[in-house]
Amino acid sequence: MRYLTSDLEEASKKEDVYYEVITITSKTPDGHYLVQDFFAETGKKIQQLYLDGNDSSIKIGPYISYHLNGAIRTRGSYVKGKKIGLWTSWYESKAVSDSCFYNDHGNIQGLAKRWWESGATMDSANYHPDSNGHAYTWTYFPDSKLSGEGVRINLADDGNWTFYYPSGKISAKEVYVNGKWISMQCFNEDGSATAGKCEPEIDADFPGGNEAWQKYIVNGVARRIEAMSKENATGKAVVLFIVDKDGKITEVKIDKSSGTALDKYAIDIIKKAPKWIPAKQHNRFVKAYRKQPVTFTLEEQ
Repeated sequence: MRYLTSDLEEASKKEDVYYEVITITSKTPDGHYLVQDFFAETGKKIQQLYLDGNDSSIKIGPYISYHLNGAIRTRGSYVKGKKIGLWTSWYESKAVSDSCFYNDHGNIQGLAKRWWESGATMDSANYHPDSNGHAYTWTYFPDSKLSGEGVRINLADDGNWTFYYPSGKISAKEVYVNGKWISMQCFNEDGSATAGKCEPEIDADFPGGNEAWQKYIVNGVARRIEAMSKENATGKAVVLFIVDKDGKITEVKIDKSSGTALDKYAIDIIKKAPKWIPAKQHNRFVKAYRKQPVTFTLEEQ
């Protein structure tokens, strides 16, 4: 069993694990290695790649990965460990999510774009052939309004960046060096300085913090013990939900089923939760995805 991050890279920490996969490695007729990863839960292929027969740390040849529903996720090619040529990715719906071209040095060249699932441009950058991955980039909201602008070098933010509210007013001015955030100014829509925490990303939080949230979950189970016991609603259910821009919980659904009636009780507990403090990106409220396990055994009665 192997453990991968959401980007299909090897997970070095437990908290980074997003996929559990079963790997099959075989030798090809030309002496290289074919690596195939399969979702442990469904047995469907998640990705396929080739490794150099003389150095198995070097990726070579065509690469392809898949979503859980079997749709192609990403397709491209490696040459001596570098991405070379056209690389394209898709959403589960099969809509194109991003596309760019890597030159012989492994740097992006020409026009690189990402799209919202609706087909509207998410961001756009034009890379000069001799720029070593240097490009001025514009990012956009789903309604095509300008969201931010600044320099990226090999996809890492670098130098001065300016971000905007949907109204067009500046929300933040930030400085980066090689993708690392250095400093930031936050602004209200009237141009005044924003009070409080000023960071590029502020996570959604439950009032009182994680301890208060876990207490809410435990109390939610306790209030339903009699009904859950009658239905033998035992096991562990993992609930996926969104903390909306206003702090409300929306789009509650089961991410990993318990196989029992616990699923419906877990959903009910999450749906009835109080408002959260919403997440922020570049001093703007944004949606945040969350996962919450809910467990119950008859011994808890």
